[in-house]
Amino acid sequence: LTTRPLLFPESVTLRIQVPEDSRSDMWCSFDGKDRQRLCPGDAVVVATSRWPMPMVCNLDASHDWLDRLTNSLSFNSRQRQAGAGQ
Repeated sequence: LTTRPLLFPESVTLRIQVPEDSRSDMWCSFDGKDRQRLCPGDAVVVATSRWPMPMVCNLDASHDWLDRLTNSLSFNSRQRQAGAGQ
């Protein structure tokens, strides 16, 4: 990966808006499917749902989610490299 996800507290509502004076449209996609055109002035708003999704947790929701994210995206892991002449 060349970028890392941003994590926000559940109390944050995130608004991403195409500037009114943008010289062109922008595109976005969710889960890599069916991209959508965003014209100048359009916005995408991301907020916590009022209806939580049930989860089965090993320890607790925060630990399990962060652990899965870390393992899936290989955060803070490094392949062991062979030394010179090996």
